[in-house]
Amino acid sequence: LSVAPTFVYWKNGEEAAAKSITVKAAKDYPAKNMKVTSSSPEFTATVEPGKGAGEWTIKVQPKQTTRTTAGVLTIQPEVSNGAAKIFYANMSVTAPPGSPQ
Repeated sequence: LSVAPTFVYWKNGEEAAAKSITVKAAKDYPAKNMKVTSSSPEFTATVEPGKGAGEWTIKVQPKQTTRTTAGVLTIQPEVSNGAAKIFYANMSVTAPPGSPQ
């Protein structure tokens, strides 16, 4: 399974628009669907079917970009044999330049 990018971020004050993460399963990997969970309530994530079989797009969106926050997405492929690996992607709203973290 490939996940790209594995890090999405927004600058402080940037529009809180959704950003995309693309997930692709290898031909021999039996992923049928994706379950995505955010570690932070400050971000939402939804999964949409991708352009082809074994592809998905995860749309990640912060609730705000006025303060620094971060979280981790847990990406769990649903596979028929039940032996799914778990993958991760990071997300962050960065602090304005010159401010303490």
